[in-house]
Amino acid sequence: MEGTSLDNWEGPFVAIVTPFDEQGRIILEDFKTLIHSFVEDGARGIVVAGHNGESWNLKLQEMVQLISIAKKEVENRVPVLCGVEERNADAVIELANVLAEAGVEGIMVEPPYVVTTSTDAEIIDRFE
Repeated sequence: MEGTSLDNWEGPFVAIVTPFDEQGRIILEDFKTLIHSFVEDGARGIVVAGHNGESWNLKLQEMVQLISIAKKEVENRVPVLCGVEERNADAVIELANVLAEAGVEGIMVEPPYVVTTSTDAEIIDRFE
């Protein structure tokens, strides 16, 4: 997609929340509204399932569904990334490959919530 906005990785990339109803179901219309709102307000990329987007709580099929929806809603205006929060490197790689097949332009590797007290150097060393 040379020459499109997908080539420009500068500016604010917004890690959006995943809205749930009281039964724990994703509110897809609210998710779409969030995407449109952030893109219209100048977001240069959308991150699905970042830490506050419930990456640790979503099932794989839910993540893939959210990516599919986000890709459709942004209409190639901005890149769609996805958060990856796993406990070991093999799981990170496996999930990243599935997400790439689902169409994300990139991933945001996050430390598992159980190691959030680690230093930046410890987190980088863990994934290296």
